[in-house]
Amino acid sequence: MKQFNLGRWPGAYYSQLINGLTIISVGSSIVNLTVLWAVTQDQIKRWFPWLNYALFLGIILFIVMVFLPLIDYMFLYKTRQAFLNEQGYKHKNPFREDIDLIKADLKELLEKDKRNDA
Repeated sequence: MKQFNLGRWPGAYYSQLINGLTIISVGSSIVNLTVLWAVTQDQIKRWFPWLNYALFLGIILFIVMVFLPLIDYMFLYKTRQAFLNEQGYKHKNPFREDIDLIKADLKELLEKDKRNDA
């Protein structure tokens, strides 16, 4: 699939936007959980009479902050990193440019060394 080069600023903006939205989503999630608790409190307490709002919020936040990232790390991280590494290698990447320069210098040194040995 064709990819378009828009320069660096759209990627930088998108990265910062995602980081900002992640922080905002935590607050939004707490509000949503508060509404969920207010609406379903009677039904939840029928099944779990010991559960109060603070414990409910703590359990959900534990799942979101510990369990889901653990699942992400165990199953998705390697594939995401492999994809990002491939994209970084395909497209303009300062590290790749440096490696290309080092390879050219190494080739030149090896050729020079072979000429000195002869």
